[in-house]
Amino acid sequence: MAIAGLIRSAFVSAQNYKKKLEKGEAERDLKEEVLVEALRGNIAVHVHAHRADDIATAVRISKEFELRLAIVHGTESGKIANFLSEENVPVIIGPSLTARVKRELEEISFRTPYELYKAGVLFAITSDAPVVPIKYLNLLAALSAKEGLPSGEALKAVTYYPIRIMELAGHKTHRGLIKPGYVADLVLWNDDPLSLTAKPQRVFIRGREALME
Repeated sequence: MAIAGLIRSAFVSAQNYKKKLEKGEAERDLKEEVLVEALRGNIAVHVHAHRADDIATAVRISKEFELRLAIVHGTESGKIANFLSEENVPVIIGPSLTARVKRELEEISFRTPYELYKAGVLFAITSDAPVVPIKYLNLLAALSAKEGLPSGEALKAVTYYPIRIMELAGHKTHRGLIKPGYVADLVLWNDDPLSLTAKPQRVFIRGREALME
């Protein structure tokens, strides 16, 4: 509750600063300027939360201040998947390949992406590098597929869906899909990318083949 109170106080202060800006009465304040951009919807707010009640609190605050919200980590987001779907809140899940080193991680599970998928929640899978090295991102996707997430959805969760979440946050980019007009960042594998024995054979960055060691 204390953290929620601090967040609300910060945005109330930003609202007051915004009013002064509009009247031309405000002195420049870099911290307030960032929060004003969030209030204006120009940037999204990422809330790092694990527990279902904390996630719900973040959604409530985002509605109070009309913020564009994305949940990061979302360990218990599967418990309230229908609620997140109704509120149209995306979730960046992970890292799930970690020990339960704190109480918020007690229910960590690779089943969570499947629960969000069933409810129609937009989600992405993160390694939260360097917590889990980013080279294991396809492993995280594979473990989610093992727990019920369709393999195609698991692959999108580490390629296309992160781009969709970025676009919701206001970042316009032509990535994440193989189609005309999109940035040609491609990896060709010798097997299913979610297979633990698959190896990349060719890599293209912005349409140019990169040398591989």
